[in-house]
Amino acid sequence: ELPNSIDLLTLCVEAGMDFTAGVGKVVSKSKPGYLTEEFSRFLNELKIGKTRKEALEDMSGRVGIGEFDSFVASLIQADEMGTSIGRVLRIQSEELRSKLMLRVEKKAMEAPVKILLPLIGFIFPAIFIIIFGPIILTGLF
Repeated sequence: ELPNSIDLLTLCVEAGMDFTAGVGKVVSKSKPGYLTEEFSRFLNELKIGKTRKEALEDMSGRVGIGEFDSFVASLIQADEMGTSIGRVLRIQSEELRSKLMLRVEKKAMEAPVKILLPLIGFIFPAIFIIIFGPIILTGLF
């Protein structure tokens, strides 16, 4: 859910929206879920008077996922240094997509190993019965 939300946020920010307005657009356009609730809570914290840094740190503490923590840390650093948030969002989006692809490729490499046990335990015995069953039965009679 995070890479898609970051992509939408990147598009909003690069199109000229403020970061806060971009987060609001992500909340309104995304499917309801945990990340959308966290972004909504982030916006509510900004409305009650917290600084962006405090609200981002609170959101990072609530989520507690490594990728999200690095995303928030890079946003805070970009905000403090005065660099373009759009560029930071683009880099974070690409990084998260590459991590996601690596995770998917790892699971794809594990699939043949996981299918080996059912193959040996269930499919091979059935094939052997079908092939050697008639041979054994004709030899007995």
